[in-house]
Amino acid sequence: MLSDSAWHDLRLLGMRRHFKRGQPLLREGGNCRCVLLLETGLVRVVSYINDRLVGIAVRGRGEIVGEDAVLSSQSHRATVVALEKCTAWAVRAEDFTRYFSKRQGVLAEYQTNKSLIRDVEWRHTHQPAYSTTARTAYFLIQISERTRSDLIVGVGHTLIAEHVGTGRNAVGRALAELSTIGAISRARVWIRIEDESLLRSVH
Repeated sequence: MLSDSAWHDLRLLGMRRHFKRGQPLLREGGNCRCVLLLETGLVRVVSYINDRLVGIAVRGRGEIVGEDAVLSSQSHRATVVALEKCTAWAVRAEDFTRYFSKRQGVLAEYQTNKSLIRDVEWRHTHQPAYSTTARTAYFLIQISERTRSDLIVGVGHTLIAEHVGTGRNAVGRALAELSTIGAISRARVWIRIEDESLLRSVH
């Protein structure tokens, strides 16, 4: 996460863009022409790992996507897709790098915070020891953190299955297990996190 002052400064350098639900914001392998500062909505980060599309993370308001490619001068390593209607500020790559070249302290703090988050994401994405139930729990936690709400609306079995790299039936069993232990409650169109600490303890 950026500080409020850094967010404000970078936003002044950008142009506001709007994205529809399901629309890609950035594509894996694409050129790093800009960085996107998310103002509203949620996006998910996905990538092909061993020829399988795997969900890596969820991003929301106040977060950045595309900065890794810009800072490393490489192509995008993942695809970013809107989970819902989103608004973002597009900052050109050269303006983004110029801003941080003059503020190494701000960049160092941002990268430290980012690395802590990415480490957790990497472990949940790449370690086969994590069960489908654990990956489902982590996905729900990410959405809850980004929306700042325990109530998750409009996230169905298909979307969860795509993100955690499994099938709808497996997700159904995972949600049933989480419900049975009291970590969540659910209805047809919503899931509510009842016990976050319990949800985080699932492996």
